[in-house]
Amino acid sequence: MAAISLVNDDELQCSQIRDAVASLGAHQIVSESRTGQEALFMLASTRTDIAFVRVNLPDMAGLDLVASLAQRKPNLQFVLTLEGDERPDVWQRILQLGLRNVITPPLDAESIRQAIEQCLQAVPAPGQGHQPVAGNSFLVAVASARGGVGKTLVASNLAACLAQWNPNVSLVDFSGQPNDFSVMLDAVPRNTIADLLNAGEQVDAEFLETLMAEHPLGLRFLASPSQEFDIAELTKPLARDVAANLRQISEYVVIDTGRPDAPATEAALAECDMAFVLTTRDVVRLLATQRFIKRLGEWDVPPDRIKVLVNSAEVGAEISDGEIESILEHPVAAYLPSNPEPATYSINSGKPLTISDPKQPLAVVLTKLAELTFNRWSDEKHKAPEKKTSGRIAKPMTGPVSGRGMGRPGMR
Repeated sequence: MAAISLVNDDELQCSQIRDAVASLGAHQIVSESRTGQEALFMLASTRTDIAFVRVNLPDMAGLDLVASLAQRKPNLQFVLTLEGDERPDVWQRILQLGLRNVITPPLDAESIRQAIEQCLQAVPAPGQGHQPVAGNSFLVAVASARGGVGKTLVASNLAACLAQWNPNVSLVDFSGQPNDFSVMLDAVPRNTIADLLNAGEQVDAEFLETLMAEHPLGLRFLASPSQEFDIAELTKPLARDVAANLRQISEYVVIDTGRPDAPATEAALAECDMAFVLTTRDVVRLLATQRFIKRLGEWDVPPDRIKVLVNSAEVGAEISDGEIESILEHPVAAYLPSNPEPATYSINSGKPLTISDPKQPLAVVLTKLAELTFNRWSDEKHKAPEKKTSGRIAKPMTGPVSGRGMGRPGMR
């Protein structure tokens, strides 16, 4: 059965497609959007095999939407509904995008059926979406010296963004905090991190993959259990084994760590390619973060792999940026603006802010951090899709942003 989404503001065309799909009986319409922006969110949060997209939408060209979605969801198939009076340049772009399924009004049941069948022939079989990764993975650990600084918010938004550009992203919870991921991703998985303990002191990639849950945003995740769980039970050897096997099945891995003294935290940070270390402007947390950064050095994490993020950057502004770096004895990579109401709504609704409200200042900075991570902060071989700076994806960069181009929510 195919999961079908409609992106069309013409009610007559929508009705014709609905009737045709209903008459076939084997498929289901899972979402309907009237604008391109609405579709970008709906299709990010809904599993869809085929999208029927009208060539002219109220807020953007249907072909621009198709191009954007094709980059974010490589396995998504499209049926373009035309007006019947398309200019040669439109047809040229259709060919450039490789679109083979186009239909024109009146939309009859037979043409819709044929378009669906042709799309299904191109959809990969179940289980083919995630292929083994050979030595090309990138593992990010999100950590902090103290709690309450927004680690899980950053980790979940980072993974959600990466999943829009790459179909092979895994998000794993080493924090041991009950329900964090389940709430932020609005999903209750069947298996949790506690199930790893049943594997003894070793896990393989195949077993790990069976535990992980698929999320509609396109990522896989393994959460902490809903009841209290002592993360110290996840030993350092087992946690390192998990990290190593995640590299085999994922091109990008995001691990939300727990207490600084937890064995799993040390394992994740020792194995990571990049460590995001969160803090706030208060002196207590800054001093704790300074000690934590020194501990990372003892765990052989090179200084250039440590990216410090100052959350709620406006709070405690009597401590200047220079004083923060002086206390930390380490540069700050980004200042995260305080957006309490949108962030709280994002958490309560289970919709990552970078997907549900990408123009919010916090979402803009988190998206930029995801883009830099996608590019591995230095690797030109990986490019995030290029878009205008509007809270979505900005022009790809290969290193930390310098200066204060965004004001307080900027990065450096």
